[in-house]
Amino acid sequence: MGTACIDTANDTIVWKRTDFKCKHIQGPASSPVIYKNLLILHFEGTDVRYLLALDKSNGKLIWRSDRPAEPYEVLTEIGRKAYLTPIIIDAKGRDMLISNGSAVCIAYNPTNGKEIWSTHVNVKL
Repeated sequence: MGTACIDTANDTIVWKRTDFKCKHIQGPASSPVIYKNLLILHFEGTDVRYLLALDKSNGKLIWRSDRPAEPYEVLTEIGRKAYLTPIIIDAKGRDMLISNGSAVCIAYNPTNGKEIWSTHVNVKL
């Protein structure tokens, strides 16, 4: 598993990353997002949850944002896993990356990965 950039003109691998991990259980399937020069990836596993942005031209890590652990602690292992399809929106001239997970919804600045706002599931068992 991993992420790669392929030159479609000659089918060669430009760069490849296999160093970002999470416990998928049923396999990976989150949707990447391209924003300007960034390739934004989500890792929402049963063990760890984070987003990161790579420079799409060379695969270099630009930023990483870890999700808060607390909202996930009350969920079963399988309940912590999510397959994400994030969106980028323009909110009054400010770009936001909206990222839903199994326990949180967080808006990030897509340029630097800083959280703008968040909400989470309030589950009491």
